[in-house]
Amino acid sequence: MRRTVAVVCAVLLSGFALQGCGAKQEEIADTSWQVVGVYTTPNYPATVPDAVAGAVAVNFGATTISGFTGCAPLQGTVSFTQAGKPANSVDGDALHVEKVSYRQVDEDQCTGHIRFVHDAIVQFFEHHDFAVSRPTGGELLLTVSGSELYDDAPALRLVH
Repeated sequence: MRRTVAVVCAVLLSGFALQGCGAKQEEIADTSWQVVGVYTTPNYPATVPDAVAGAVAVNFGATTISGFTGCAPLQGTVSFTQAGKPANSVDGDALHVEKVSYRQVDEDQCTGHIRFVHDAIVQFFEHHDFAVSRPTGGELLLTVSGSELYDDAPALRLVH
């Protein structure tokens, strides 16, 4: 009896393990991502203020990026890689932002914490190369490449 229970448990557990191994990564492209955290330096970790929650967003295509910084629309071109080789957004573990541009900011409307978020996003994308991780389902973390070894690396946290 114990042996039968052990065999049944082993079969069930191996089925769950195989099911987990076959789980597909989440698509990054063609999904709207809300920016919920902008981490620039250890002294200035920042969540996106309630005043623009939901408006600060990044959208990826297979080779494009677009969105809104809280103050201005952005657009550009990107590429995904996995282990240094070209990849799609599902399998990619790295992102290269080839170029990104922003519309001119209305200085009267873009002030305070919202301006801080805008400036932080602009500065963040100037780095061009990012490690891509998926801490939980529906969450994406872009970390400046080479700095992911540090606890307080510049990063953007996005959710959809």
